[in-house]
Amino acid sequence: MPPLMTRMKTGKVLRLSLLLLLGLLVLAPQAWVQSLPGDWLGANLRAIAIADPGDFSFAVFGDNRDDQGRFNSLISQVNRDPAIAFCLDLGDLVNHPDPALYRHFFRQVQNLGKPLLTVIGNHEINRDPAYGRRLYADIFGPSVGPFYYSFHFGNYYFIVLDDADKQGPDPAQKAWLEAELQKAGAYKYRFVFLHVPLYDPTGGRHCLPQADADKLLALFKAHQVSQIFAGHIHAYFQGDWGGIPFVITGGAGVPLVRYDDTNYFFHWLKVRATDTGFKISVNKFIP
Repeated sequence: MPPLMTRMKTGKVLRLSLLLLLGLLVLAPQAWVQSLPGDWLGANLRAIAIADPGDFSFAVFGDNRDDQGRFNSLISQVNRDPAIAFCLDLGDLVNHPDPALYRHFFRQVQNLGKPLLTVIGNHEINRDPAYGRRLYADIFGPSVGPFYYSFHFGNYYFIVLDDADKQGPDPAQKAWLEAELQKAGAYKYRFVFLHVPLYDPTGGRHCLPQADADKLLALFKAHQVSQIFAGHIHAYFQGDWGGIPFVITGGAGVPLVRYDDTNYFFHWLKVRATDTGFKISVNKFIP
């Protein structure tokens, strides 16, 4: 074959290869999504085995997004406690909605020897809220939630809320929440889990708008919520809002604002729930 014809054929092959590569890159995100687990919440909720509903323990942690090693240390520590029946992650699982980032998250939690439930955080909808919610729903739904849901064991009623947009609940979620709190009245203890706290104990703005927080707090007080669990602030705080106890746990791996032994340290919570009450213990870990 003459040299000119050889060059023309080679150039055509290269162009076709480039087009094929570009096509694969365009399709890659969908392929990534298809490789991720679906109905995560339903599968994990069904996997929870409570031997004694009158005495069980679970772990709570939050804000582990895209961490390369610290979250693995937490997982190892949780795995060493045989009393923990399941875990609840308060959100910010990833930095922004990207299938590759979720792949990293699931590679980490595949080493967690406990069922895991999640709360949607603001970073799950960061940059593109509509896409972030679709992606989250594809992975964590559809049989439970995925944005807000409830479950119960023994004398304890668990309510998981969605405040990922840093606002109070929309009318649909508010109506659902009121109905759930009515149901929860038949149980001795009522736990609420959400990502963004009602108020910022540091005096900052890492919380819901005041009007939204006040409305939620009034609802929680009217139904005598036993404990609020929140994340979002990369630290540990505990106290009460209008008589309702709260704990903020955001030390699962994301860098802390600063470091001290009082509030700013890496940690997770163990909650022991019995028929006569519950106890929350703080477990620090060193990456």
